[in-house]
Amino acid sequence: MTNFLLEQVLKKMDDRFQILETTLKQVQEKQTATDITLSNLQAQMQNRLPSQPYPNPMENVNAMTLRSGKELKEPKKNRELEPESEIKGLN
Repeated sequence: MTNFLLEQVLKKMDDRFQILETTLKQVQEKQTATDITLSNLQAQMQNRLPSQPYPNPMENVNAMTLRSGKELKEPKKNRELEPESEIKGLN
């Protein structure tokens, strides 16, 4: 009986610890984002380039739809480039 109660208490403590760890990670991520934003704002005020570039909001975009309705697919990233000797007009 005491082992069962002890296991229940330990399980509840572990669950609360996991929630606390998750919350701490979220706070750290928000703090990092705030630090970068502050650094960029300071750079703008001093007319210089920011030390951390703004993240690309469309980094994970797979396709785009234009106003005309035409849909653009993501370009292939592993495209092989032509060797320089095969490019026209270099010889």
